[in-house]
Amino acid sequence: MDNNEVYSLFEDIKNDLKSINGKLENAPKVTNNQSGGQPTAVDLTPIKELFDSSAREHQAQTKAMLTKFAEAEVYASNRILHLLRALKESFALSSEERDTEPQEHIHRHQFDIKSNKVFSSMEHMHCQFLYVSL
Repeated sequence: MDNNEVYSLFEDIKNDLKSINGKLENAPKVTNNQSGGQPTAVDLTPIKELFDSSAREHQAQTKAMLTKFAEAEVYASNRILHLLRALKESFALSSEERDTEPQEHIHRHQFDIKSNKVFSSMEHMHCQFLYVSL
């Protein structure tokens, strides 16, 4: 989820809480009557209906968000799978090309023994071998 979706989710929750608060303020108020020995029966059905309707709205919104999230996950998974398959095919094609077109590495070294540098380095190596063998 990106920040915009999280922000809109919190805004939706805040608006829902405000609407619940408004409905509760407009609900009939019950006074606490302690004068009689018999407490009066309070009708809680409007409050129960209010909570039930809020719960249904919240459940519907949650299902919609989960559906949207699941669709995004499916899209991302399919996209990754497609990219992996394309990468696999690319590797397969490149390996087939390497098999059909072998590359030859030919290394040829030529030394000009008459060259002063080659002669002096060869003499130097010869002297070292003689010194080590003694």
